[in-house]
Amino acid sequence: MLMSLREQKGNSLIEFPNKYIAFDIETTGLDPMYDEIIEIGAIKIENGKEVEVFSTLVKPKYEIDEFISELTGITNEMVKESPSIDKVLPEFIDFIKDSIILGHNVNFDINFIYDNLIKCDMNPITNDFIDTLRLSRRLLPELEHHRLSDLADYYNINTVGSHRSLKDVRMTIEVYNNLEKLALEKYSNIDNFKNACKPKSHSGFKASDITTDNTEFDEKNLLYDKYVAITGILEKMTRKEAMQIIADLGGHCQDGVNKETNYLILGNNDYNPILRGKKSSKLLKAENLKLKGQDIEIISENVFYEMIPDIINKKDKEIKKQNSLDGIPINKGNFNDKEKQAYYITKEILERNGKIITDVRCNINSSNYFNVSIMYPIIRLKLRGKKDYIVIDKYSDDSYDFTGFVQEECTSNDNGKVRLILDDIQDIEKLEEYILDQYESALEGNKTYIENVKIGQTNYNKFLRENYQ
Repeated sequence: MLMSLREQKGNSLIEFPNKYIAFDIETTGLDPMYDEIIEIGAIKIENGKEVEVFSTLVKPKYEIDEFISELTGITNEMVKESPSIDKVLPEFIDFIKDSIILGHNVNFDINFIYDNLIKCDMNPITNDFIDTLRLSRRLLPELEHHRLSDLADYYNINTVGSHRSLKDVRMTIEVYNNLEKLALEKYSNIDNFKNACKPKSHSGFKASDITTDNTEFDEKNLLYDKYVAITGILEKMTRKEAMQIIADLGGHCQDGVNKETNYLILGNNDYNPILRGKKSSKLLKAENLKLKGQDIEIISENVFYEMIPDIINKKDKEIKKQNSLDGIPINKGNFNDKEKQAYYITKEILERNGKIITDVRCNINSSNYFNVSIMYPIIRLKLRGKKDYIVIDKYSDDSYDFTGFVQEECTSNDNGKVRLILDDIQDIEKLEEYILDQYESALEGNKTYIENVKIGQTNYNKFLRENYQ
């Protein structure tokens, strides 16, 4: 059985119910496969009030090491007369029944409970859950970190006695109550907040959002007064940038192809005959309209650039002004078309979300894994073989929506990893939230490395120069 998949695990909710059970565990480490639970604490809440408490220490099979004792205050002496996990779990499951579970980074706690139930030949925990870590990332994006201690500091919550289950539970409840107030302040009601948390469309904007301040246009320009749609990933600019150029030249941008469309621009990778086995819906519609006699042209990204030479020349000059830390052009690397497209898609996701992509690089290692990174990884894929897939940590934050992917456990060479199978390279778009979080983690890792390693900046500059962009 692949514990990493936890197929019967409940759903991560964006809700603020007035009845729930908040819980927390203390463990001897971070991995449910090897480490043990040494304390469980839970509080039943109804209408904002504590109505029942569950708390117990748990005797592990192996001794608690000194670091964990210093961190939690739980010693081997304290747990020597405590019940073992197989005795505690039935009582805990009876306490929570089918209640909604609340916790901070609660996936960690639920994963430990889930896997220990399986080990004890019991049914896994299936309760839906609310994660204050997930809520805080949505409501307080300006915070550098969203650990429970960070939120406690932000809300002036007393942290004395933290790293013991019941204390952490009460801190989490206070954070939860404050986040509910903030959601109401920002969004007027909870339904508005829930709607704001729904996944964004892949493009992140609509053609109707693109306007121009220009009042005079060159009517001889081939794009003037033309209706233009774009499909695929562009190499030299984002789709939004391309649409802005079209609007500034007096053209009309479209989200889709219709009877008014004069041009459909295909990103170079989509225009490439190698990749044209899977045509986009826009391309199929454009081809059908052209066969019916409509005045519509299907052009490549390069032909589009030839229609706006002055703008492209200016953009190329700006690119050349970049400093000597430019990477090697991706076209000079031994990358296949799917790898290049994966790189472009990842960069577009980052850029449309306001992330700086200057230092984003890619490379391929000796095992044929394709990596997009800022020295620290953003996304890792294998696109050379019978299956295309993305590799993620086995215990990645389960609040990410991976339900659209077939998941497989990796081989022993990639212990602790899970594969997300890609039916199409565009499936990377479904991982927008995951990619954004990985980007932030990579930035934080870089900052720590450069600040604490004597030759950190030298090594980082070397990374920038010797990898591909």
